[in-house]
Amino acid sequence: MSFPLRPKTDDECRAELLRLMEVPGCPRLYVLGCFAQYVTVYAQQVRAFNLVDTLAKSGYLTASSEVAVIGGGIAGLTAAAAAAVRGVQSISVFEKEGNTMRLQRGTEKRFIHPHIYDWPAEEALDERAGHDLLDWGAKIAADVVKELDHQWEELRKQYPALQVPQLGCRALDVRLDGKRWTVLVDEKPAGTFDIIILAVGFGRDSTSWSEGYWTDTSLDGLEAESAGTWFVSGYGDGGLTDLMRLCIMDFRHKDVLEAVDQTIRQVVGNDLLAAEKAELQEEKLVEVFLDAARKIKPGLDAKLRPRKLGKVWLNCPTLARLFSGRSSLLNRLIVAYLSLDNRFELVPDGGEIETILEAEDGKSRITFKSGREPLEVDRVVLRHGPSKALATDFKEIADRCRRLEQSWRADRQHGDWTREPLYAPGDFKPGIPPCLRVDFRQQIGCVVITGSRVPAGLTQTQRIAGALENLRALVQDGRFMGREIAREPEHIPVAEALASSADYERTVRALCDSDIAVFDITGLESAVMLFLGIRSAVRRGVTLTVSQDDDAGQLLPFNLAALNPIRLGEADEQEEITNALETGLSSLRDQPESYLDLPAFDAVRNLGKEYRPQTPQEQILVLRWFDKQYNELVRNLTRNALVKIAGANPPVVTTLDSSSPQLVSQRLYAAIRRAQLCVADWTGWRPNVFFEVGVRLAVNELDPVFIFCKKRPPGWEEKPKVSEWPARDDPHAEALKAFFNPVLFSFEEDHAPIRERIRKHLPPQELYGSKLSPGRTFKVICESIPQELEPGGKRVEEMLLGEATRIAGPAVPEEGGFPLLYSETLADQARRSSVEMLLAAWHYLDRRDARGGPGLVDRLKAGTLKPGDPVLEPLNKVGQELSARLRNVGDEYREIDEEIKGALAAMEAMEHDKAGERP
Repeated sequence: MSFPLRPKTDDECRAELLRLMEVPGCPRLYVLGCFAQYVTVYAQQVRAFNLVDTLAKSGYLTASSEVAVIGGGIAGLTAAAAAAVRGVQSISVFEKEGNTMRLQRGTEKRFIHPHIYDWPAEEALDERAGHDLLDWGAKIAADVVKELDHQWEELRKQYPALQVPQLGCRALDVRLDGKRWTVLVDEKPAGTFDIIILAVGFGRDSTSWSEGYWTDTSLDGLEAESAGTWFVSGYGDGGLTDLMRLCIMDFRHKDVLEAVDQTIRQVVGNDLLAAEKAELQEEKLVEVFLDAARKIKPGLDAKLRPRKLGKVWLNCPTLARLFSGRSSLLNRLIVAYLSLDNRFELVPDGGEIETILEAEDGKSRITFKSGREPLEVDRVVLRHGPSKALATDFKEIADRCRRLEQSWRADRQHGDWTREPLYAPGDFKPGIPPCLRVDFRQQIGCVVITGSRVPAGLTQTQRIAGALENLRALVQDGRFMGREIAREPEHIPVAEALASSADYERTVRALCDSDIAVFDITGLESAVMLFLGIRSAVRRGVTLTVSQDDDAGQLLPFNLAALNPIRLGEADEQEEITNALETGLSSLRDQPESYLDLPAFDAVRNLGKEYRPQTPQEQILVLRWFDKQYNELVRNLTRNALVKIAGANPPVVTTLDSSSPQLVSQRLYAAIRRAQLCVADWTGWRPNVFFEVGVRLAVNELDPVFIFCKKRPPGWEEKPKVSEWPARDDPHAEALKAFFNPVLFSFEEDHAPIRERIRKHLPPQELYGSKLSPGRTFKVICESIPQELEPGGKRVEEMLLGEATRIAGPAVPEEGGFPLLYSETLADQARRSSVEMLLAAWHYLDRRDARGGPGLVDRLKAGTLKPGDPVLEPLNKVGQELSARLRNVGDEYREIDEEIKGALAAMEAMEHDKAGERP
């Protein structure tokens, strides 16, 4: 396995980062950089910010998310603080030691620098980490902890979500319970969470023969210079750092960085980086590093003075392995210099150690698996990496991550893009508005989508907030069907929605999540229409359109002609909006399977038997501006550019071209869903095209091919109101072009760019310059749609109850007429049908879990099921409805009626128990 290259789009980066950190088979459980090669404090903090940023922008974090961070080291605290700043309101930190940041807290001799391992980059000279929060500067590790401690406490005062870390949690474990995680401390539940971040670090590397990396030792002191011979084993950054401590007088990494000054960096730095990225063979890298060391040796001799030590051995399998890319460029360069200066010697034929034994004279006797003769030394420093904390404390999780770990281990340090910020500067500044998925919680939520024009007086948000408040006053306790109506809408201007891929995805998720959506369609702006099209396809909810245009209804395109926008600026607009919302919610409640206020929802779902995708060889769909003069031009374009791609001569159709008795809208949306190759021609910036584009993005994983004619065709005749070449005055034109990158073409030029774009859109899809990866809108919707509202989302008895009510009205009493058309003739038929449906629901619930044994009613009569058992509640609900309906049908149901009444009588105890009574 190899470490993946950095993806090219932001959303692909987010998806790949989650793949590299999510435990396979354990949704929403993440290991924070446990397998990385590049393990500096700075890099681990960046990974923490990257993970939280990704979870927020991917929609997994909301304000109500409950997050647990296991591990109170620097990376764990960074992840917790980042989540709090992003708006998460419940964050728990668990740490097995008696204090946070325990490894570095007592280290007075390890100097750490945030950017030193980024050498030869310019930022390697910057002594500050540069983080928005929990920032620190180059200094002794213990002093870094003091700086971070102070900032952590200040953040805790500002963000109550940052609870006091739970310390001393020696026995920690996690368990998946349904869709949430339980953290166990000493085998007892300590809370349930939506997301868990395992920031357990890399473990400790102390052994009986060597002190740990973060443990203060006498390695730098005068006593080390009278200790005799030294043996350092390991060729990662830890081993090379301790080798330099032994070989350089008064070693500090900062001094080394300053010794390799700007001149030296320019002489050799870029050459070394180029050689590293070229992934040369190990033997070739040896020559590159030694040659670089020769060039800079005269400039370093006076700056990096040697210590008067006994012989220093370095145990590494080969010299080639020493420069193989498992440590930083700067460390390897300095070690190459020390090698030329003969300050240490490589153990010949060394490698894997077999034993270390104490000899009679107090020396350490080291034997090797290679079979070379043993080596006796006075002091031993082992830097073979820490024992893996994940494997030690979470063995089952570590086992699940074997292949993931192999992928991380396959990387050289320069290729690890997870240590580079994927977020923008300022994204984690305390006090900034959180960029999280819109969180409606359990409320009836509302999202408001607005264009470029702000109405006079109150803003759109203030107007809708007032209408929501009025709506709350119309219903009991501000609740509708058991759910509270939100007081404030979520306002998303489309200019913000198109600012980045994350903002776009956040908007799409909000359109999926919100019960109510309000669109200001003033001027029928393209971007607003695009999001209206997405909403039309993803949610059977209440969608309201408002407009500041006097003639809004007359301007509507043909596919939205049935809409009735509310005019903003009228004296009674508040009342109109309130009434529209109340009417819409009531209709949605009464007609949950058929309510519609936008045209596409049912049309893209109910295709009958003709639901299979249509290949480009069968049909090519073009969404375009309908103008008589332009029609002929675009027909020639499609023949020349599209038909050649298909390899045949398929029909190239538009909505108005096709002949069928089916309604235009039904044909249109069915084709939008089914056609694999869809071309969206933006020429004209027609609102109907952008609405259709929104539908297409939502219902097909193959995006449209976007094209745009950049100039007026030669010979174009201006005909007022018929063939006027469109002016480019859409306020979102540039933002849309930057976001989706349409192909710009002209009719007199070669159409090869269009054909190339089409090729990239056909499976397997390729990147084409959009801010989104191919099919991203469709994928986001698949993650976000409320599944309970889609086919199969309701329980069988709920569907039967709903259908019975739809055709025959409420069970009793029948007042004010009958809901069925031609009820004088069909009422009895409808009543009997509703009874049959409820009987089916009754028998289904009674026998569903019987598995050959007695059903619920028989178990109740036999006394093996208590009357108050919750399993009886759905059956009781259906039985009450059925009993009421049986009064209005013929005598042939009398026997069934008696059976139902008997069962309901046996269940009466349940109702008395719930009311606190006894029968």
